[in-house]
Amino acid sequence: MTDTKSVFGASLLSPFCQDTAHGRNLRERVIRGDVGAARGTVPRQFWPVLEAARADPKVIDDNRFNNITRRHTRGGFKRMVWSMPNGSAPGGSGLSYAELKCMSEKMVDELSDMCNISTQTGVV
Repeated sequence: MTDTKSVFGASLLSPFCQDTAHGRNLRERVIRGDVGAARGTVPRQFWPVLEAARADPKVIDDNRFNNITRRHTRGGFKRMVWSMPNGSAPGGSGLSYAELKCMSEKMVDELSDMCNISTQTGVV
């Protein structure tokens, strides 16, 4: 890898993984389809993973995703959950909006906090 330096006995974090503006820019370029942006920062063996991470071209410019990583308030999160139709299909979590609406207010607050942590750290 050309974008990192190796030090005997030490592991250095690839810029692609770093929580920096440069790292975020690299990840966003890959998501938009420019897998070559990671050249020199990610071993070639991992490129199939990067290919799989590319966003569906139909949603790349969908303005609903413009602020997806912006922190939200608990109140805003609850208003969003409670305004969604009950008949919608479950998301990646396996929970439908109808199920979320059955949770206690305290539990929805906790879920809101976890979503904020996830979007800020990238940990799912």
